[in-house]
Amino acid sequence: MNSPQKIPLDSGLDDNTQLPDTEGRRLANTRSVQQLARARTLQNALIVVTILSCLVSAISMFGWMSATKRFAQNVRVAFVKMAPNGSTQVEYYEDGAESNRWFQATINKSLMDYVEHRYQEKHGTISYDWGYAMQFMSDPVQKQFVNGFNAAKVAAAFEASQSTGETEATVRAIDHDEIITPDGPKDDDGQRIVHSTIYLRLTKPAADGRVRDVENKILRVVWHFRPKSELNTEMLRANPLGIAITQERMTDDPTPVEATTPAVVPGAPLPAAAPATGAPVAPAAQ
Repeated sequence: MNSPQKIPLDSGLDDNTQLPDTEGRRLANTRSVQQLARARTLQNALIVVTILSCLVSAISMFGWMSATKRFAQNVRVAFVKMAPNGSTQVEYYEDGAESNRWFQATINKSLMDYVEHRYQEKHGTISYDWGYAMQFMSDPVQKQFVNGFNAAKVAAAFEASQSTGETEATVRAIDHDEIITPDGPKDDDGQRIVHSTIYLRLTKPAADGRVRDVENKILRVVWHFRPKSELNTEMLRANPLGIAITQERMTDDPTPVEATTPAVVPGAPLPAAAPATGAPVAPAAQ
C-alpha cells in the first residue's frame, strides 16, 4: 500500500512538470491560494483594460463625428489684401463671414431708414429725404421713382406750397418672411432675395403741432444685397449693407390705430421727431 504524499501549498510543481492524467486532475483541484489570487487579479485587470479601451474608442468616434459635422457646416473664408509694395495681409472669417454681413439689427435699421425717409414729407427736407431713400432702390425702381412718379417735380411743388400738410412716418415693426442665409431663394439674376413686411404709422400734424390724422400702413418689399461691384462711397453713407429694393407695395393696415398707438390720438401734441442722419442726396430733376 502506497503511503500518502505531502504536497506543498504551491502544489510543488512547476509549469513544465509532466504528470499522468489522473494525477493532473487531482492536482488541478489543489491550486494554492496565491495562484488563484494571481489569476483573479489578471482577470480583473483584463476587464478594466477592456472597458477603458471601449470608452476611449467611443470618445474618439464621437469627436470625429462632431468634427466632421462642424467642418461640413462651417465655411472659413480668407480675404487677402495686397499692398502696392507687394506685402499681403490675410484675414480669416468663420462661417463664410455670415455674422459680419447678415446682421439682422443692421438690416432692420437700414429698412427703417429707407421707409422713414421715403414716406415722410416735410417742408425743407423732402428733397434730402427722397434722395436718401433712392440709395436703397434698385435701378428699375429708382427710374420709376424719378421718371414715372416724377419725384423732383413733386418735391419742388410740395416745398413751394407751405399750406400742404406734413407727414411723419414711423416704423412700428419689421417681419422677414425668409431666414436671411446665403443659401436662400434667388431671383433670375442669381441674387439672394428676401421678402419683408414693414408696419408703419403715418401721422399728419396740424399747424398748431397737434395730431390731425393717424394711419396705419403695411409696406411689403422685396430686396436683395447688391454685388460689391455696384457699391460706391456715396451709397454706403446711407446704405452700408448695399440693400437694393426691387419691389414694394403699400396697403392699409386693418389694425385699429388705438390698438397700436394708444398715446397718439387726434388732438394730442405731436412728439418731436429725431433729426435725420446720413448724407443728403437730392434726386436729379428730369
